[in-house]
Amino acid sequence: MDEAIEILTAEIELIHGCASRCESYDRLVLDHGEVELFEGDVFVFQIDGHPLADTAFAWLVADEEGAIPFISLKYGPVVDAATAVEAAISLGAW
Repeated sequence: MDEAIEILTAEIELIHGCASRCESYDRLVLDHGEVELFEGDVFVFQIDGHPLADTAFAWLVADEEGAIPFISLKYGPVVDAATAVEAAISLGAW
């Protein structure tokens, strides 16, 4: 878990140019009927200095080459870990 937090902290800084710290995480399972869409840990980060948000949700999705980081700001319709992942899925992120 510490390695995931390090990867995600670095990704937040790279993408958004903000310092961040992990505050908590949620174990999330999203299903659509009998199809599992996502199962994993979504980390909640406090971010400093972003003009639109003070919270980011971040998670890793495994692929054949390792893990892909995803970052979603708490902004607009994204209000929690579940809506962050749902938004990424609806955009066809993976």
